[in-house]
Amino acid sequence: VDWAIEELRTQDAQSSDSGVRQPAEVLSEFLHAHLNDMLVVPTAYRPKNVSPVLISPKRELLVRYEISDGVLYIAQRALRKWLVKYGVNRKAFLSELLERQVFRRGFKRVTLGAGTDLASGQIDCVEVNMKHPMMSGTVIAVERLAMPDRSPKPEPLSASGSPSPSAP
Repeated sequence: VDWAIEELRTQDAQSSDSGVRQPAEVLSEFLHAHLNDMLVVPTAYRPKNVSPVLISPKRELLVRYEISDGVLYIAQRALRKWLVKYGVNRKAFLSELLERQVFRRGFKRVTLGAGTDLASGQIDCVEVNMKHPMMSGTVIAVERLAMPDRSPKPEPLSASGSPSPSAP
């Protein structure tokens, strides 16, 4: 029996799946959970310019994503509340993502609705570098929602059911 217990402990220690979620994975989970709270615009706000809204939040305005600059802002209050709800160590989460340069800096005051008809005041936000390789899957998912016409389209079928030849 002692041998079996020791063998299980050794296997557990060598397991590649430790059950601990990586901070970038946690951040992606947060963003997917808050897609209905996200404003997506093509570019950063410029004074006296109106930004076209690609995706408008359906609930609260907690996240702003500026596609061309690859910058995403998350309301610090919402992120903190979500991390506590799911038992994520906030300090370790923030410091690792800052160290890996997924977060560009600490907190920054941002007007999430700037340049749009969505009224908002300045709030503390986390600035996320969406061009970081760790965020590529999340970027693809959000951009597909924002710009569905850029997704590859299937070729039209001919009467026989095969793809029709392309015109030169």
